[in-house]
Amino acid sequence: MNNLTRSPGDHLVNAISEDGAGPSEDSFSVGAPPDQTRDSRRFVDRDLLIALHRVLVPADLRDYGVAEAESFVAMLLHVFDVDIVSNGNVDRAHCFEETERDYRVYSTGHLVGRRKAQANRRPNRLQAGRRELSPFTPTKRGIQLREALARAIAGGLLAVAVTFAARRARSLTMSGAVSAAIVGTLAIAAGWSWGFLLCSFFVTASALSRLGARRKIELVRAIVQKGEERDVKQVLSNGGVFALSALGYLILPAPIWYATGVGALAASTADTWATEVGTLAAGEPISIISGRKVPTGTSGGVTLMGSVSGAAGALFIAAGAALAHGPVPFAAVALGGMAGALADSILGATLQARRWCDVCAKSTERLVHSCGTPTRRAGGVAGFDNDAVNAVCSAVGALVAFLLS
Repeated sequence: MNNLTRSPGDHLVNAISEDGAGPSEDSFSVGAPPDQTRDSRRFVDRDLLIALHRVLVPADLRDYGVAEAESFVAMLLHVFDVDIVSNGNVDRAHCFEETERDYRVYSTGHLVGRRKAQANRRPNRLQAGRRELSPFTPTKRGIQLREALARAIAGGLLAVAVTFAARRARSLTMSGAVSAAIVGTLAIAAGWSWGFLLCSFFVTASALSRLGARRKIELVRAIVQKGEERDVKQVLSNGGVFALSALGYLILPAPIWYATGVGALAASTADTWATEVGTLAAGEPISIISGRKVPTGTSGGVTLMGSVSGAAGALFIAAGAALAHGPVPFAAVALGGMAGALADSILGATLQARRWCDVCAKSTERLVHSCGTPTRRAGGVAGFDNDAVNAVCSAVGALVAFLLS
C-alpha cells in the first residue's frame, strides 16, 4: 500500500482508533484527499466502530468522487479479503452501497466457521449492484392471498344468492343448498374461471332436470331412490372432487389442481346430461354389460341419445376451460369427462347395490318400492349406491384429465 501513487481523485487511508486518531493505531479509515478540507463531522461517528482492523467508508464518499476512488476501494477489497455489510440500498450508478447510517467493511480475517462460509458464498453486492427490497414490499404470494380473500367474499355472496334461488325453485334441499354454497365459494375463491365452469354445470344441469320433468318422474319413480331436489350427498358426489381441487389450488397454486378440477366437473356434467336426456329417449335402454334391455332409469343402462348427450357435456366443459385459458389441454378435459361417464355406467351395472321387490317382482334401487313394500338386496356391493358411483365417476374424470395434461 505504501507504493500506491495517489491521484487527485483518490482517497487516503488514515489511522484511527476507538478513542482517538493516531498514526500508531492498526485500524484504517478512508478519508478525503489532503488538499480538500473536511469537517470532522462528515466522517461516520466512531462509536459505530465495533472492532479493530477494518476499513471504514464514510457515507458521503460519493460526494468526493467515488467513481475515481472505485479502483482504490476494489484493490482494498482484494488485498484484505473483506466482506461488505450494508444497512441501505445500492447505488447502481456508482456500484457502491449508499446507506442512511453508515457503511461498515469487516475483514474476513475475523470471520470463522459458518460466518466465513456464508461470506464466501454471498455475492459481492458492491459489484452486483442489487437493490434490497423493503420488508414492507408486498410479495407475490401476499397479493395472491388478498385477491383470493376478495374473491371468496364476493363468491360467498353470489353463491348464497344462487343457492337461495335454487332452493326456492325446489332444485335443492336445505342441506343441498348449504353444501352448494360452500362449493361455490371455494370455486370462486380459487379463480373466476373456476366459478364460471361450476356455474355453467349447475345452470345446465338444473335446466335439463326440468326438461320433461313430469314424464321422467313417471318413468323412473319405481326405480330411482331420490327425487328432483338434490341433497348434500348428491351435491358432494358431483362437486366434491372439484371443491377439493379448488381448495388445493388455494393452498398451493399449481396446474395439477386445475386439471383434476375441470376433469371431475366434465365427468359430472357428462353423466348428468346423459341421464337427463337419455331418460327421455324413445325405447328402452340396454345394459352396457349384458346388452339386454332394461327398464328406463336402471343404472348401467345406456341409449344412443344419452351417450351423445354425455359426450356433448364433456365437450361443453372442455370448451369452457379453453375459453377461460385454463392450463389443461382441451382433449384432456373432454376425454376425462367421457371416461368418467363411461365408468359411471359400468359401475352402475356391476358394483352398484341393487334391490328387489317381491310383490311387484321388479328390480329397483329404492329401500321401499313405489308400491309401499320394503325391498331386499339383490346384488352389488352393500352401501355402494348411486351417490357413491357418481363420486367415483368424478374421480375418474379428474385422474384421466390429470394424466393427459
